[in-house]
Amino acid sequence: MKMVQRLLPFLVLSLLCASAQATPYPTKPLRLVVPFAAGGNTDIAARLLAQGLSTEFKQPVYVENKAGAGTAVGTEEVARSLADGYTLLFTTVGLAVNLMNPAVPATNVDRAFYRYRNAVLGEFN
Repeated sequence: MKMVQRLLPFLVLSLLCASAQATPYPTKPLRLVVPFAAGGNTDIAARLLAQGLSTEFKQPVYVENKAGAGTAVGTEEVARSLADGYTLLFTTVGLAVNLMNPAVPATNVDRAFYRYRNAVLGEFN
């Protein structure tokens, strides 16, 4: 009986939390930035993904191609956007490979990713 009395507040709290409704996402159109030229394989894959996301979320997903500087232009655009979850980056594994290689010269965006990588994974070399 004492065990039930101790657990009753937690049971009530868990029921209240379960009944709480999260705000719907997304409530406005999404922006999918592709740091490659339009018409390439990455662009085609991003547009297919955008079509599926639009259907799933019932919100438009706009694909923007921001090619240049080995994906740095588009990546920097996303890094500087509001952190509200409405601007997404669609890129290839090449970006991850560039960030993992300390011999590759770093841009401002790359330095931020290097700091994050080092904080999460530790220093390389």
